[in-house]
Amino acid sequence: MHTMLLLAWMALGAGSPSQAVPAVTGVVTAPDGHAVPGATVLLRYVGAASTDRVAVTDASGHFRIVGVAPGAYRVRVEHHDYRRRHDVHTQSTGGSSLHVVLAAR
Repeated sequence: MHTMLLLAWMALGAGSPSQAVPAVTGVVTAPDGHAVPGATVLLRYVGAASTDRVAVTDASGHFRIVGVAPGAYRVRVEHHDYRRRHDVHTQSTGGSSLHVVLAAR
């Protein structure tokens, strides 16, 4: 069975740009829609060297990574019960939402 990944990037319009902290938020779920708590989500900027941004999903499968500047990123999502998802090109506009659906091993 292949891993399915659904990326839904949307600009978040909360507050003025001077007040908003650029962030990528999202949720990791199984194909049946249940949350995947404890999944590791890693963002890596494509291009110049930069620091990776990492988050772990909470009990409801949600994560938040702050300080994400606009640009192209690779996303890697891992959890021991599911197939790893990696090398997915994404685009952050400084405030985005991501929905990742993982398949079982």
